[in-house]
Amino acid sequence: MMEKQNNYYEVSNKEKLLERMKERKDYILIKGDLKQDVKELLKTTLSDKELMGLELGSAGSIGISAEIFYQIFNYFSDKPKIDKKLESSIRQYRYKIEDGDILLYHRHLDY
Repeated sequence: MMEKQNNYYEVSNKEKLLERMKERKDYILIKGDLKQDVKELLKTTLSDKELMGLELGSAGSIGISAEIFYQIFNYFSDKPKIDKKLESSIRQYRYKIEDGDILLYHRHLDY
C-alpha cells in the first residue's frame, strides 16, 4: 500500500519502492517488513565522509572506477533481479531512521 503524505510516499514492498525510485521521488518512507531488506541494501552505500575521503584522495577518479567495478559485480551477482535494481537505485538516496521507520531522501536535496 502506498499513500502520499506530507511530501513523501509510503511503500511496503520492493516493487513499489523500485517504482518510486524510478520516478525519482524526493522522499520515500519505508514501512513494514521491507525495512529489514532496505537496511541490508543501505549497507552497500558509502557515507558522505567515506565518499568525500575517497574522492579527494583520488582527485575524483575513484567514482568512475568504482562505478565500473560495481556494475560488473552486480551483473554477475546471483541476487534476484529486483534486488540488483534496488541496490543500484538506492545509491541515489540518503536516509534517516525515525521511530524505526526509514526515510529515504534524494541526494540532490542536500545541494
